[in-house]
Amino acid sequence: VRTGERFGAAHLAAVLTGEATDTITRLGHDSLKTFGVGRDRDKRSWQTTIRQLFAAGALAEASEEHGGFRLTEKAEE
Repeated sequence: VRTGERFGAAHLAAVLTGEATDTITRLGHDSLKTFGVGRDRDKRSWQTTIRQLFAAGALAEASEEHGGFRLTEKAEE
């Protein structure tokens, strides 16, 4: 939600692990409250979790054209 619900698993995992990529820095995502909160897990582990949330229906595709994820009602519950 804090990134705008339009990014894919790799970007979200990078934010959670505190990886200050050029894109993350340019978009100001390195200033988010959640930047780096998931450093205890590696990026691949976060990407797996994100895919599992998608499979469980907690995440949906944000845009057919550009991809990315958005929260569903199930996730909000």
